[in-house]
Amino acid sequence: MCYHNAMSTFEKLTQYGHEHQIPILMDESMEWLEKILLEQKPSSFLEVGSAIGRTSITAAQLLPELRVVTIERDPEMAAQARKNIQEAGLSDRVTLIEEDAREVSLDGQTFDLIFIDAAKSQYRRFFEKFSPLLAEDGLIITDNMFFHGLVEHPERTHNRHTKGLIRRLKAYWDFLETNEAFETVILDIGDGIALTRRKHV
Repeated sequence: MCYHNAMSTFEKLTQYGHEHQIPILMDESMEWLEKILLEQKPSSFLEVGSAIGRTSITAAQLLPELRVVTIERDPEMAAQARKNIQEAGLSDRVTLIEEDAREVSLDGQTFDLIFIDAAKSQYRRFFEKFSPLLAEDGLIITDNMFFHGLVEHPERTHNRHTKGLIRRLKAYWDFLETNEAFETVILDIGDGIALTRRKHV
């Protein structure tokens, strides 16, 4: 697919996401992710949280040899993502799994890049479930680590549910920073990105 068509698809999905108030990756974060993809040139990409498929489609268009698996549990989002993947002509390289990521079995597969951008309250469970599938020199990227600045400033909200999410995100942050098998840096990009690599002894 030519670059012009890739850009047109991206712009269309971006507009759709904004119009329907769908949580899509922030522009700054997407630009950074594209840079990582072009630098690392992974051959396999796992996305936990498809939404409308914009990130997976963009990744597949950037790297013509990339194999993509994306997981989405919401039926409406999954249906829209599947439609978008088909319209982009990527059904042969982007596999959409409509299921709760906590229940998905991907045994026997490995991924050079794992992108976590689903239910924030389940980040640690997603990490623990899918990190064993990470290739030796692979990367795990987690989005929304700042949660609109509320992780560092929880006093800004009095919503009980939001406070619970903040506590879980902070616990995930602590889990990453104290993990003996992985090393993580938190990047001030978009709404906060965690970049995690396996430690080499």
